Amino acid sequence: MMLLLVFNFLSFSILSAIACKNSATIMIDRFGTNLQPKSIRWFVSPARWMRKVFKITKWAFIPRYLYFELILSLIFAILGPIYSIAYIFSGCDSKIARFLLAVHGGLIIINTLFFAIMTAITKKI
Repeated sequence: MMLLLVFNFLSFSILSAIACKNSATIMIDRFGTNLQPKSIRWFVSPARWMRKVFKITKWAFIPRYLYFELILSLIFAILGPIYSIAYIFSGCDSKIARFLLAVHGGLIIINTLFFAIMTAITKKI
């Protein structure tokens, strides 16, 4: 039972990280290559390490919320091992496992709402 829950924590975190990365890169492709932002505060140029990790090569500016989405994908990938360690240190308590899965589900819901709202706002800009 313990190994199954640890596997679930790791798989949920990896799947969440992949979903964040894919949604951000798809939106970067949709916005195009030569963005001329009307308001520079909504856009940011990704750091070199981020362009290498996520294979972003053509874009000078991306929307700031997509930059946040890419960082969030790294955070989701890190949460799996953290959840697993917390579960094991709690003595494999099922209440802790349910709490950690609920927290992760809540983070996913909040991120989905944020992404949808910011996409709608950015399309108007």
